[in-house]
Amino acid sequence: MGSYYATEVVEILKDAGCLVGENEITDGWWNRSRSSGGFDIYPLGVAWHHTASSTNPNNDLDYMINGSPDAPIGNLLLDRTGMFWPVAAGCANTQGKGGPVTFSRGVCPLDQGNTKLWAIEIANNGVGEAYSKEQIDAAFRGSNALNLHWGNRLDDVVTHSLGSGDGYTSRKIDPATSAAVQGSWQPNSSNSSGTWRLQDLKSECVRRGTVSPPLPGPTPGEDVMLYIAVPKYPGHNNNSEWWAVFSSGAVRRAVNSDVTFASLSNIPQVDQDSKDHDDFLRSIAIKP
Repeated sequence: MGSYYATEVVEILKDAGCLVGENEITDGWWNRSRSSGGFDIYPLGVAWHHTASSTNPNNDLDYMINGSPDAPIGNLLLDRTGMFWPVAAGCANTQGKGGPVTFSRGVCPLDQGNTKLWAIEIANNGVGEAYSKEQIDAAFRGSNALNLHWGNRLDDVVTHSLGSGDGYTSRKIDPATSAAVQGSWQPNSSNSSGTWRLQDLKSECVRRGTVSPPLPGPTPGEDVMLYIAVPKYPGHNNNSEWWAVFSSGAVRRAVNSDVTFASLSNIPQVDQDSKDHDDFLRSIAIKP
């Protein structure tokens, strides 16, 4: 069983400007998973789904967490207002049969999408209901933030449907329909069911994640980030224990915006090999 539960996702999404809700139904999401447990590595990419439902968030959540015999279904629900709801921090059931699919950090093998990919379930009936601009914007913002957090490329995404032959499985049609997408982005359809064309989705992820104009260089005397310190000893190998180190000597716990800025600015991540947490803090001049 894998040991990685993405308990930091709520912070990651909020840092990216996303709305996140929690309630009594989602309670316990941080240790919820399918029977296989947590991920054995950071997810290789983000799988985009629709719920094929026409109901309110609580009903969707209740089915995804309690009602379905395959629960938990998906890792996140994105409701019609553009708010994310955490479902499961560990592996979930929603893309079992399909693949293989190649991502920047490796290949998701045949029928292993549940344990290798992170699933966003977008609330929509999938047969013509409009996807609001707020919902679409949140989906891109959240997907990009999570992929950056896990060291993936922005275009490490896949549609649940096989679509034009480059998606996940021929058994599904989601996300659909392309004609129902509201806002400036309008994907083409890859089949008669209106599945969003995967290449359009990938291109839009990259476009929305591109910084333009380029970030300016530091001015004389400016306190600039030198590196992200990444402890590599057991139990502290995720972003909740990453630290941003600055030219002034200041050090602070890195939030997602620090990690994103560092990635876009080619600021390095430096492994800190310390036998325990106190040693690590002393190595970057922080009193434990």
